[in-house]
Amino acid sequence: MGFLNNLITERDNKTHCPVRVGTFLTAFIYHAGAFWMVLGQHAAVDIHLLGEYIQHMSLLTAVGATGTGMKSMLGSDAGPR
Repeated sequence: MGFLNNLITERDNKTHCPVRVGTFLTAFIYHAGAFWMVLGQHAAVDIHLLGEYIQHMSLLTAVGATGTGMKSMLGSDAGPR
């Protein structure tokens, strides 16, 4: 669980970052829905669907990185600088 802790906490590894937690939960819910769509509903996986997946994950990564960067620039991070 050390990797997950480093993924969702601030520099002090104790305070949970709301932007990182939100990004992680959004990705988790997205993947749970995709898992259900493909394995539960037997949706066909084609190149168009894979392209949409890559686009969605790229956008989620960009939004999470931008939010984390803006939070750092504004000095809202916990722990020593």
